Amino acid sequence: MDYQYLLPFEWNEFSFCGAHCFFTDKWSFLLSQNGSSIILQNSLVQSIENKKLSEDLAFKLYQRGFGLVYGQERFSNFCHDIRPTLFMIDFTTKCNCNCIYCLRHFEGVGNDISDDMLKQITQYIITYCKQNNIYHISFQPWGGEPLIMLDQILKCKQMFEKAQIRADFNIQTNGLLLNLTNYEKLRKSHIAIGVSLDGIEAVHDAHRLDTSGNTTHSRVVKNIREILAKYPDANIGTLSVNSVYSFDHVEENIDYLVNEIGLHSIKFNLVHPSGTKSFDYSMLISEKSLEKYVDKLFNAVVQQTRCGRNFREANITDKLRNLLDRSNNNICNSMGCRGGISFISFDQKGNIYPCEMIGRPEFCLGNIENQGDNLLDLIHSAQEHNHYYAPKKTETCSDCPYLYFCRGGCKANCLAYGKEPFQIDHIECALNRSLYPRLIELILTEPELVERMSGLHIQRR
Repeated sequence: MDYQYLLPFEWNEFSFCGAHCFFTDKWSFLLSQNGSSIILQNSLVQSIENKKLSEDLAFKLYQRGFGLVYGQERFSNFCHDIRPTLFMIDFTTKCNCNCIYCLRHFEGVGNDISDDMLKQITQYIITYCKQNNIYHISFQPWGGEPLIMLDQILKCKQMFEKAQIRADFNIQTNGLLLNLTNYEKLRKSHIAIGVSLDGIEAVHDAHRLDTSGNTTHSRVVKNIREILAKYPDANIGTLSVNSVYSFDHVEENIDYLVNEIGLHSIKFNLVHPSGTKSFDYSMLISEKSLEKYVDKLFNAVVQQTRCGRNFREANITDKLRNLLDRSNNNICNSMGCRGGISFISFDQKGNIYPCEMIGRPEFCLGNIENQGDNLLDLIHSAQEHNHYYAPKKTETCSDCPYLYFCRGGCKANCLAYGKEPFQIDHIECALNRSLYPRLIELILTEPELVERMSGLHIQRR
């Protein structure tokens, strides 16, 4: 696959705004500065290069966001709209695991949110939603291990239902308490479940011991198997955190999760520094090894899909949808970091934070008990003085084809690596520069395969 940049030009009343162009021997994938795309035959790209458009081609380019007609663009850039729709409440800091990469480490000494405070925070979110005509949100109970507070989570869900707010709950659990009885409670309440399962037994147990120092893999897998045996349609996915201990087993881990466990939704993330004194930095996959990590992950997912396996890896699927659909659905990597803009969290005292910055008082936006503080006003005020909201310095990224999606990357990751929120997330940058070209080439060469991996229909013109 080759690359060139198509320069802007004027043609009648149409202004072509330029495009990043990736091409093979027959087809070209064009990507605009606004994140929209179009797949064209190379002969049509030659017409663009020669600045000789047909009315039909000019209209297609306008439709797909590659130009302006009479100064009007097709797609608006709403990335700065302040409209929180993802909320997280810290239900408990207690946990029954002692994972080596844990961000919090409150094992055995944690606290639970009070029933009264939980009601107050939930009502605060409901009031905000109704004031702003929002009736569909996403919600994540945070821990510790959130299933320790299962009854309170279910009561919280009921409050949203009573208020006629559709709240899509998603619990990330270590799986030790995910027995059949607890699963059925979650299923009845339509709560999605993500289980932390890092792959094969040797890898998982190198990462995830319980608070007594015992291994956890066999118990977690037993719970998942029992659920899938009774409920084959169970809405369960897994999150696998990757360190140097799992680096050589990426392909094996994917094969195990998809073929041995029978999962349809998996997600592979990198371990990041926790900021605690006990964190072992030697477990991080180095930046120079990220290219190989991406290669292993990409090839394994593609190979399993070619073999007819019905599953998706969430990060690859999200990035394919970025390229094909400009869906703007992922608050982390579809249009830059949306922490504090779309994603708000609450601690056990009612303090309000951007993203998952709970425990970082310098980023606190306010407290729910200050009745005069409207959430949107708090965010607007924070944009003036809270350095979490400092704009990303992306001047060095101006020629990157993937800038619309990344925009400097994750602020939380920057803080984890000892950087300022406005600096570039070098890890996300390296992942994007490695993965996106592979995905684009796959779109051009194996569109039917990509349709299965993304759930989208690909149009070629």
